[in-house]
Amino acid sequence: MSTEKPESTPEKSAKESDKAEAGAEKKPAPEASANDKAPAAESKKEEGKKKDPIKFWTRTTLIVLIVVFVGHILSDKYVPYTSNARVEAYVVPLAAQVSGQLSKVYVSNNQLVEEGDKLVEIDAAKYELAVRQAQADLQTATQASDADTASVMSAQARVTEAEANLRNAQVKGERIIKLARQGAASKSRADDARSRIASSEAKLVSAKSELEKAKSNLGATGIDNAKVKQALVNLEKAQLDLHRAVVRAPSKGIIANFTVDVGHYANVGSPIMTFISVKDVWIQADMRENSLGNIESGDKVEIVLDSAPGKVFAGSVRSVGWGVSDDTQNQMGGLQSVKPTSGWLRQPQNFPVIVDFEDMEASKGFKRAGGQANVIVYTGGNPLLNGAGKIWMWTMSKLSHIY
Repeated sequence: MSTEKPESTPEKSAKESDKAEAGAEKKPAPEASANDKAPAAESKKEEGKKKDPIKFWTRTTLIVLIVVFVGHILSDKYVPYTSNARVEAYVVPLAAQVSGQLSKVYVSNNQLVEEGDKLVEIDAAKYELAVRQAQADLQTATQASDADTASVMSAQARVTEAEANLRNAQVKGERIIKLARQGAASKSRADDARSRIASSEAKLVSAKSELEKAKSNLGATGIDNAKVKQALVNLEKAQLDLHRAVVRAPSKGIIANFTVDVGHYANVGSPIMTFISVKDVWIQADMRENSLGNIESGDKVEIVLDSAPGKVFAGSVRSVGWGVSDDTQNQMGGLQSVKPTSGWLRQPQNFPVIVDFEDMEASKGFKRAGGQANVIVYTGGNPLLNGAGKIWMWTMSKLSHIY
């Protein structure tokens, strides 16, 4: 009996193909060799580095901060810098030394003047009269002194005459008295002789008294005479007041804050203008107290003035301040004044460092009293810090164009 194979249907063929694919998926993949693993690990590390920029920038930022912090500490010690600096000069309020109306004005505001230049003139009429009056008083005193001198001489002559009369009376009287004792002259004549002697003595005493009185009235002679001296003093004062009617510049400088004109009444001691002397101009740089340790007189300095953008001026340290006010002065009879503080870091105390310009001509025209400045002090020979300081000052000079 013959057997027949069953015919394959499309549904069976599809099932068989699905089983074959499932079997293929269950078979394990062949393992990678050792040589293939090493490059894969290195590539993963490189990818890890490239994919972690946070660590790189964190590390870089930390290094930069440390460098900046250390540089700041070192620069504070060896190249201290401050932007809290100002141009200083002698500022003198000019006041009239005599009172009166201004009759002439010779200057204008912000004008440069030389020593001795006329600034303003006060009406001098009354001071000229005072001089003439003092001259007349001196002449009167001199004449009075001459008259007193003549009185002394006259009194001296009367004393001399009285002395002569006394001697004559004594000689004649003694002769008559002697004759009366011998009986050759009457007693009355002797009494008359004694009377004449006594009278002559009294006249001499009176003449001497008049002489002393005349000498007392005269005092010293010539210019040493008290009245003459007083008249001379009055004349000198009147001449001084007349001289002071013209207000002059005390030295070379600038006229500032001048807002008066002819007709203004000037009172003694009341300022009528401000005078800025240019004979000595300096920089006061306020440095932190902990930056003063290495600063000495003569140290080299660089200065940037706001009034001269782009320029760096050379200077040197004149002196370092030794004291400042702490604003805690106590009044007698009051309580102790205590300045409150906040936080755990107190505010640093600033001390003035006085700086001179080395080249006055180079800075001429830029030094304005009260003008702001940046100052750096080179306290040592450190080329790295000094170079950084010079770069910083150059940068600040350029930035001063825009701020």
